[in-house]
Amino acid sequence: MKIADFKINYIFLGFFCLLMACAGTRQYTPEQSEEVLKALHKAKAEVRENPENFHAIRELGILYHKSRQFGKAVNVLEKAHRLEIKDARTACYLGLSYEFQNEFFLAQRVYSSFADDTSASPYVNWIKGRRTLLSRRQIRNDIVLLLKQDTGTAAQIDPELTKIVVLPVNYHGNETRYAMLRRGLTEQLIIDLSRIQSARVVDRYEIVTLVNEIDRRESINKAQNTSSGIGKLLNADVVVRGDFNVVDDQLFVWEAAIWTPAENALPETITLADTISNILSLQKQIVYNVANKYDLKIGTAARKLIEKMPTENPQAFLAYCAGLGKEDDEDYEEALVYYQKAIELDPNFDLCLEKIRNNTFLSLAVKDPDKIGSFDKIADQSL
Repeated sequence: MKIADFKINYIFLGFFCLLMACAGTRQYTPEQSEEVLKALHKAKAEVRENPENFHAIRELGILYHKSRQFGKAVNVLEKAHRLEIKDARTACYLGLSYEFQNEFFLAQRVYSSFADDTSASPYVNWIKGRRTLLSRRQIRNDIVLLLKQDTGTAAQIDPELTKIVVLPVNYHGNETRYAMLRRGLTEQLIIDLSRIQSARVVDRYEIVTLVNEIDRRESINKAQNTSSGIGKLLNADVVVRGDFNVVDDQLFVWEAAIWTPAENALPETITLADTISNILSLQKQIVYNVANKYDLKIGTAARKLIEKMPTENPQAFLAYCAGLGKEDDEDYEEALVYYQKAIELDPNFDLCLEKIRNNTFLSLAVKDPDKIGSFDKIADQSL
């Protein structure tokens, strides 16, 4: 790519700024109405006349849910679920009713029964998104509990693996168009390090959630609110922190710090610089520096994957980075707009295709399952 190719087009930037001003996604809450109450009265009569009719029972349970009578909804929908265990519409509202009763484990159990369902049903796609939302809720809960511990640290899942924490990359400039790159560069570092078989890399969502929670909590232990503190909190063997700047719209300078929190030693720092068109090549050099420093062997297959560029189109990568930002803010529909723009610019951007798929499910999952038809067009295009 030419240097000029990576200068951000200001018309393109205007497109981003307009979308950044949009409101966030609203979470689903049933809206009780006179119409729902009338339908509920009718459904009760239908079940009295046909006490074993699955469709009548399901409709009554869903209407109990929509009238915010979640306990009654659970009782009726559990019966409907037993009658037709693979009915996705029943599972949607039974799971939601469990959620509104704070029975998240039961909700996840219902949703998990559709984990291997490959049908194109919008209700099944809703369930897939809802499973992800519940998993993220659990991550947030785990982080809150972790921060409440005075001296505890996160458990090491597999002591045979080198646990790596990649902290969010920082930008030390003033240009909004370059600040967008932070999330994408962090994500790509994590993806490439995760390809090393002997490493276990903490997911970016977990790190973002932890950093946000620390920022939000004024009473947090000051020792935890540092790069080393976060590394120790997560029981990391290795911490990687990146900082970058762009000089004269041409030169990309990346400073990376790599260290072992348990040693309490100063981090080893690496300074890399190249034309802005080669930022992903610099990012991959950091991956190899980490592997060499800690003697992490990279197999032939893993090396090929690491060296493969996610995209050769800088504008596509920028759109992808902006999409990550919106996804972090839980604005899933807006994230889709960015990801779809990235795919228009580079149809071979496979990593972005996966993001489109996941955010399509997430966008469905924050809606009333019976009202996701308006989103079908996007879902069809994305899946």
